[in-house]
Parts: sequence; C-alpha cells; structure tokens
Amino acid sequence: MNVGSRAFWLHMQKMSKATVVLLLVAHAFSIVVEGQIIPNSSFENWIFNGSWEDPQGWGTPNGTTFIMGFSTVTKSNTVVVGNYSVKLATRSQANLVVPGVIATGSVDVFASVFKGGFALTDSFKFLTGFYRYITDTSISDLDSALILSYLWRWNAALGKRDTVAKAYFLAPYAGTFKPFTISYQYNASVKPDSGIIVIASTKNLKQPKPSGTLWIDHLEFSNHVGIAHPQHAVKVFVLPNPVSTMLQIVVPHVEAIPSFCLYTVNGQQIAGFTHVRNSLLLPVLHEGIYFYKMQLASGDVVAGKLFIKHPD
Repeated sequence: MNVGSRAFWLHMQKMSKATVVLLLVAHAFSIVVEGQIIPNSSFENWIFNGSWEDPQGWGTPNGTTFIMGFSTVTKSNTVVVGNYSVKLATRSQANLVVPGVIATGSVDVFASVFKGGFALTDSFKFLTGFYRYITDTSISDLDSALILSYLWRWNAALGKRDTVAKAYFLAPYAGTFKPFTISYQYNASVKPDSGIIVIASTKNLKQPKPSGTLWIDHLEFSNHVGIAHPQHAVKVFVLPNPVSTMLQIVVPHVEAIPSFCLYTVNGQQIAGFTHVRNSLLLPVLHEGIYFYKMQLASGDVVAGKLFIKHPD
C-alpha cells in the first residue's frame, strides 16, 4: 500500500462511524407502483453534499471515497427515460479497488454492510428496471453487475427482522440499456413491511475486479409479467412486457379493440392500429420505453408503458 492509500486508511480510522456510513432518507420524489414505493426510482433527484452528489434516497460510498479524489456513483445523462440515470463505476487507486454501490439505506462498502431500507405495505412478485453494463474485455474472467433485494417483516417476539423474500440477479454485459425482470423468491407467506435494494458494479463486493461500469434507470415493482389494468370493469392484459415484435392484448369477452396507439416518451405517435383482435405485430423500434393508449368498446381509455427489447 502506498503513502496515499496509507494516509487514506489513517484518516478513515479517525472518522466517526456516522461520517463513514452515509444514510440518506428522502421521500420528495418517488414512483408508486401497485401500492409500493421505491425512493427516487428513476434517479431524477440528486443531493449535492459539497464535494459530491448522491441520488436522493440512496446511500453510496461517495462520502468516503471523495477523500481519495473520486466518486464511484455519479449522475449520468445516458438514460432510458427522464433526464438522469445513476452510473456506478468500479475505481482503483494503488492496491485499493472500490466498487460502485448504491442501496436504499446506508452503505459501508469496505465492510459490505448495508443497513436501513424503506417501508412496504404489500407483497409483490417482480423487481423490474433497465441496466447497461460494460466491462474491460481484456480481462479473461469478465465481471457481472449485481442487483439484490431483500424483503423483511418485523418479528416482535424475537425483536428482529425476518427475511420474507429475496431477489437476486447477476447482470451480464450489455452495450446498450436492456430491461430486466427479477422474481422474488418467498420463504414465508406473510406480507413484508420493509425492504432494501442493493445494486453494485461488480458481483463480488469483497474482491471486486478493477473494471465494470453500470447504469441503472427506471426501477419498478410489479405483480405481472405483463401489465394489467384491474381498475376497469373489464380487465385488460398487455403482455409480454418487455416485448420484441408480437404483442398480446387480452380483454376477456371482447372480440376487438377499436383503437390502439403507440407513443414515444416525448409524446410522438409512432404507430396506430384499429380493430385489434388479441395480437398485433409491432413495427421495428429502438429498445426502450414507449407508451400506449387504447380505446375499449365500452368507451374506456386504457394507457400504460411498454418496454421494447430486441431478441438476444
């Protein structure tokens, strides 16, 4: 370890635990999906801390690594939707390798400890979002990004949180944004009352590789592989979602849908269909988020988001 790294660790030992472990709790910006809240889920809001920026509602190692002159978590203009995504980059200095890590709670990246979380009121099946991940192709054993989530419920009798479910995904190389859907594996039938999401630019936090850059955008919770609209008297299912070319629209007991329109995130209509019967072939589109609007025979208008993903 060189002089600079030694000085860094000496300074770390002098810092208080409250300074080293950064905890951000914020509710100013959130997206509600099926009754659940992920803080700042599209990473549009950022907090300037004097020497670095952090995504609001998420803990990062930046409060520690700024002493070394860099941040492993930064704001990015490479996006799927909105103005910003979050960029996590593994950085190295001398013999010290620091991964980019964010968590909906506090982060102690050097001890791989994550605390805190956010409140939940119900169960759900999937965590979805978009990621882009690039690595140093000169390294024979390429790294993967890590997306991990735990759901808990407080056990009053034992005075601790019990793990209700876990979602785990090792994201491989992706040169452009790709959608992901992770299933929660439940080990109990009770509803969770809190949870945490941890995302990292490496699959091994304790022995990270000296490369790997990850972008994350537009996280959501879902209980459907497709998107359902149970608020209408007639349930409408749009699936699969993400979709490549053939879209299925299921409206029980309805023979045809009068109109179905597809829009970009900027509101520009790019496709329109009439008298849709169960399925339609989409035009060739770039990967990303689009919006649809359909009019039912009942006169109801149903709108939602559609994720386009090209076949691998």
